[in-house]
Amino acid sequence: MGAGVARNCVSTTLVVGVALATGGRPTTSVGRWLAAAVLLLFIPAMTWLSVAQGLLASSPQAARSRIGRAQRHELRRTTRSCRTPLS
Repeated sequence: MGAGVARNCVSTTLVVGVALATGGRPTTSVGRWLAAAVLLLFIPAMTWLSVAQGLLASSPQAARSRIGRAQRHELRRTTRSCRTPLS
């Protein structure tokens, strides 16, 4: 977990640094800064949910099965929404 968080912090710092170096200036409201903070907290939250799911599984195969099932469900949902008839 620590390596993933460190990698995300480094990449976020790099992106912000490049944005500032190329002339980007943060001119926004406090509400938008809070929204950005919530989005930044989303990454570790998803990581911890995945960790919890792995810890709850009885074996590595069961953990992979759970993750695979969720991915297959998402894939079915997105492909169904893409199957709209063309006019």
